Amino acid sequence: MTGLPSREEIRSMVQARVAQEEAAYGTGAKEAPGKEETSKSFRFVPAGDLVGEPCPPRWIIDGFLEDATLACLYGPSGGMKSFVALDMGLCVASGRAWHGNAVPNPGPVFYVCGEGLAGINKRLRVWASDSDVDARTLPFFVSNQPIGILESGAVQVAVNAIRELAEAHGSPRLIIVDTLARNFGPGDENSTQDMSAFVSALDDVRAGLGCAVLVVHHTGLSAADRARGASAFRAALDWEFRLEPKGDIRMLTCTKAKDHEPPKDMAFEPEILETGWTDEDGRAVTSVVLRSVEVKSHGSKEKPLKGASKIAYDALMALCTAGDVLKQSAKPMDVDTWREEAYRRSISPSPEQGARQRAFHRALTTLRDSGHILAEDDFYWPSSLPRQPRQDQTSPDNCLGTTPDRPDTPLKGCLACLGAESERQGVLL
Repeated sequence: MTGLPSREEIRSMVQARVAQEEAAYGTGAKEAPGKEETSKSFRFVPAGDLVGEPCPPRWIIDGFLEDATLACLYGPSGGMKSFVALDMGLCVASGRAWHGNAVPNPGPVFYVCGEGLAGINKRLRVWASDSDVDARTLPFFVSNQPIGILESGAVQVAVNAIRELAEAHGSPRLIIVDTLARNFGPGDENSTQDMSAFVSALDDVRAGLGCAVLVVHHTGLSAADRARGASAFRAALDWEFRLEPKGDIRMLTCTKAKDHEPPKDMAFEPEILETGWTDEDGRAVTSVVLRSVEVKSHGSKEKPLKGASKIAYDALMALCTAGDVLKQSAKPMDVDTWREEAYRRSISPSPEQGARQRAFHRALTTLRDSGHILAEDDFYWPSSLPRQPRQDQTSPDNCLGTTPDRPDTPLKGCLACLGAESERQGVLL
């Protein structure tokens, strides 16, 4: 049996082989902590496996919020965004239907409170009393300070705190970040790079904790119909909701539903309730709950327009129906073109630029709040007319034409296809 390696020699050869593979491929016992988990989490799934079993949506709030998604609720300052977000979160934590919309998968909710911490106890108390829910039994947790999400290590601190509570109360179902600005950390909301890092951090939280994230955000100062900051945030969202004050009513509109039909608009009316507490002077301490009310149809006009509002509306109507003698539909118009037309029509008696800008802004706000106009991404049209496709919407998902080589194949969208078809027929768009 001479010539065979000894046990010690075999062990030495195996160790040498392991060391060789470790140097070449990064494998072996000295692998960095967490690397194995990272490599195992990334994989490709065959299409056959994806379509083999049904994968119905797992709703948190039926029709409004799906599990493990990223959502945003935005609106102007003081518009009661936090009340709506808090209302949603408390329903998810309690399993109570949210204004008639079922909560089929209730669970713990973590509210990252960036502002209004001093008054949140009042809001919780009146909600629980009005809903006949014992707040002491709710798996609803409020942070004592905001998170600087872009600060190094800040997110991990918050995740660790959530996991510690989850051991006793169950895995989180929803995390509410209120507001984006107060929890952004060092960075610029208008920077695509910083906003992308913010989104990436939220994605890590969603993946690590297996829950949905709802971010409360502000509208821009010059564009009140959209959330402020870099567009990278909206692009990453699965759900987006706009909350608009319309007199005493708060109108909630779904402005993005990535994989579902957008839910219908909802309207809320705030009602003041007493907490049962009194202040040091003996006066009743109050807070607000939201009551859902009937949604009024867009374009309902109780008073005739006049002054700058009428000039702005007439300018928009003329632009949106140019070439349509019967005015049967409206082509959405960008806000800059609309503004210039309103200036041309003397929206302000003063020729001073600042006065004209203020007059137009007030008119736009009045028309939007009264329901005379509708908007999407700084494009506007009269609410009384059906909307045509916008000229900047060139996705095949929005096409109205047919391809030149496949006249039997209706597309849903691309204006490039419309242009090709029109050119083939000798028509210029």
